[in-house]
Amino acid sequence: MRVPSVLRRLCFLATFGPALLTLHAPGQELVAGGQTQSAPVSAATPTVTFVNPTTIACGDRTWDGRHVIVDACEVTIDCNHRFESLQVRNGGIVTHSAKVEEGLVLSIARDVLVDVGSKIDVSGKGYDVSGGPGVGDVDPSLNGSGGSHGGSGHSSASGLAEVNLTYGSVREPASLGSRGGGVAGGAGGGRLRLVVRGTLTVEGAIHADGAAGSGDSGGGSGGSIWITTRTLAGDGLVAADGGVRHSSGGCGGGGRVAVYFDEQLVPPATLRACGGPSGAGRNGGAGSVFTKRTADPLAKLVYDNCGANGARSILWDADEFGPGSPLAADLFVQ
Repeated sequence: MRVPSVLRRLCFLATFGPALLTLHAPGQELVAGGQTQSAPVSAATPTVTFVNPTTIACGDRTWDGRHVIVDACEVTIDCNHRFESLQVRNGGIVTHSAKVEEGLVLSIARDVLVDVGSKIDVSGKGYDVSGGPGVGDVDPSLNGSGGSHGGSGHSSASGLAEVNLTYGSVREPASLGSRGGGVAGGAGGGRLRLVVRGTLTVEGAIHADGAAGSGDSGGGSGGSIWITTRTLAGDGLVAADGGVRHSSGGCGGGGRVAVYFDEQLVPPATLRACGGPSGAGRNGGAGSVFTKRTADPLAKLVYDNCGANGARSILWDADEFGPGSPLAADLFVQ
């Protein structure tokens, strides 16, 4: 948004949905929330800084094409949006609304920074009351099994609450996680698709975990994280873990993570999709973590349950990695 030359010394206030926006001349930020912060930016590409909770709905293009900063607040972004760059700082959170099938789909022209203590977090934003393809079962005593996705959920303590099959794509994960079984099963994890044409730096965390169950119910399964970036940097955490059980319930299975990159800096970020942990041996099964560096002939597919025995994990679509597959992969089970 270009400010006319005759008005460059003035400041205007305009209301856009739930946020109050302060417009400044080129060389300053556009601040959502009624506060002013200075920062040198390009006159052709303004910056907006969110300092109060805000929702950017599907189809709302107000902030598209800008440098976006989420500063010490939670911003909910639904469906597909395109930003020039994205910073999540000072404990800020970016998420999407619950049960939005498209989840959070961001295309970033330059760089993304998630600083220490900040996160992109779509945990518990997947299937809830609607269940989902891997929804957990419930036994006669109303104890629930965990939800399934990349890994299977675990049965309830009685063993009578069965678990559903795994589902979703290993290479291009785009499914919401499923609800745990029982009267208060945990919701599944949400869905994140992130395309970064510059560097993605994760010093904080990116999560799509399943939610915990309560009332003897199962945990939800982890959701989906699919990232494409030129450079992957930072030593933070990228996780789509299953949710923990409650009492006699079973834990949720891990979700699915796929990361494509040209270059990965060290120390590397931790990538995982572990089943929900249980102290009573009812851990969820490991989900899939798929990584592909552009220059490498083979991708890497890992099923790692964070050192715990758990429910089974199934390579859902053998066609993705069969003979002649365009993305054949080394398989690691840990």
